[in-house]
Amino acid sequence: MTEAVPSPSGQEATTPLAAPVLELDGVSIAYERAPVVRDLALAVRPGEVVALLGANGAGKTTTLRGISGLLKVTSGSIRLAGQELAGASPAARARRGIAHVPHDRGIFFGLTVAEHFRLDGLAAPARQQAAFEHFPALADLRGRRAGLLSGGEQQMLALARAIAREPQVLLLDEMSLGLAPVVVERLLPIVSDLAASKGVGVLLVEQHVHLALKIAHRGYILSHGELIASGTASELASDSALLQASYLGTALAVMGEAPVQHRFRVAGRRAHGIDRA
Repeated sequence: MTEAVPSPSGQEATTPLAAPVLELDGVSIAYERAPVVRDLALAVRPGEVVALLGANGAGKTTTLRGISGLLKVTSGSIRLAGQELAGASPAARARRGIAHVPHDRGIFFGLTVAEHFRLDGLAAPARQQAAFEHFPALADLRGRRAGLLSGGEQQMLALARAIAREPQVLLLDEMSLGLAPVVVERLLPIVSDLAASKGVGVLLVEQHVHLALKIAHRGYILSHGELIASGTASELASDSALLQASYLGTALAVMGEAPVQHRFRVAGRRAHGIDRA
């Protein structure tokens, strides 16, 4: 299939459209029987950065945890490279190519940078070198305990561990949490370069919306656990009213315009970039 594929700059080029490396179809996730995410459909292709946006409590972190197997999916399907993940444990999903960097970074303050790689079974120099190519500052900090690293260095370590696993899909949850915007501005282009150079599909949850949309190809917006809009990054970035309404937690009409959920692609229609009407 050949289709116009959006780029982070907003330009479009006609290129063969790759099959999604990650697909969610009708996915619902609950905490102790309380539904949090309902009937979610989205897709991420190889080499693509996709932003998952919405207010606090919209279901973004829940979605990532469901994909990585940390939460049980109550209905729907999650596929990695076309293969169903139902029943696969978090460890099995990690082995199959899903790397999840949680908002707390998942590092151990008492371990050194080098010990984190050994803990992950990534002591091979080639694996570490691939990670250090993206974060050369970490190479000089191999003997330093993670608790003594700055917040930015800790996030670099979390990302470096994920990169060293050579994932097919990278799930990033609030990478900027607790970091100065200037640090975030340095880290996000590295994510974009990883996707472009390695063909990794990235699903990014990020509080700095406009920074995220600068590196994203496409985005989805959640409100109260439901998909209310999706589109190219340039479409979403240009609609400040839509973003403002979404982060206020409402999907109502904005300033007399059509309801938010009808203005871009919505669940069940073009969530995957392919008309399903």
